[in-house]
This record gives sequence, C-alpha cells and structure tokens, in this order.
Amino acid sequence: LGLALVATLLPAFEAARITIVAAKRESGRGQRSPFWQRAFLDLLLLLVDASTDHFASEHELMRSIAYPAYDVHVSEHNLFLAHVSRLLENHAQGRAALTLESARALRPWLAEHIRNQDGALVAYAQPAAG
Repeated sequence: LGLALVATLLPAFEAARITIVAAKRESGRGQRSPFWQRAFLDLLLLLVDASTDHFASEHELMRSIAYPAYDVHVSEHNLFLAHVSRLLENHAQGRAALTLESARALRPWLAEHIRNQDGALVAYAQPAAG
C-alpha cells in the first residue's frame, strides 16, 4: 500500500516541481520592451546596414580616383559607425534616454559630413568623371 501510494504521488510531485520551476523562470525574465524601443532598434540596425554598404561604395570610389583625403574621409565614417555602435550598446543596456539623446546628435553630424566631406569628394570626382 505504501509503495503504491509513493508510486502514485511521485509523478504528481515531479510535475508540480517542474511547474514551479517554470513559473519562477518566467517571472525572472524581463518584460518585453515597448514597441517604440523595438522599432528604434530596427531603425538603428537598418542605419548600420545601409551606412556600411554606402561607405563601402564611397571607399571604392575614393580609391579608384586616388582621392587625396581618403584617410580623413574613412576616419569620419569609422567615427559615425562607432557612434551608432554606442547607441546600440546603450539601447541593449536599457538606457533609452541616453540612446535618444545620442541619436539626436547624428542628424547635425550627418548634415555636416555630407556638406563638407562628401561635397569635397564630389568636387574632386567630377573632373575625374568628365
């Protein structure tokens, strides 16, 4: 009788233990991030992908025309990618306010880069293309 009782209750105890462990594991997991944070992460990843492709094309062009400011221009691209990398790190660590503040700094940087660095590249490349 005792052995039959243990044999009957043992699976029930095991199932209860697994359920308790699963419940504790689920409660220890973080909440799903808000939609805007997920969308912002997608935007950052898209920015990295598009920038990397664009920069590679620019680097190839600059090499093909022996652009004298190649090193300076490439270092600007590397600074940009490092900044975006820090944004991704801040985002991953849940520092949303810092991430948004840093992201706002990208717009003036990008405008200045296009106006100055890319403008100089276009001016140099036009006679080479003509």
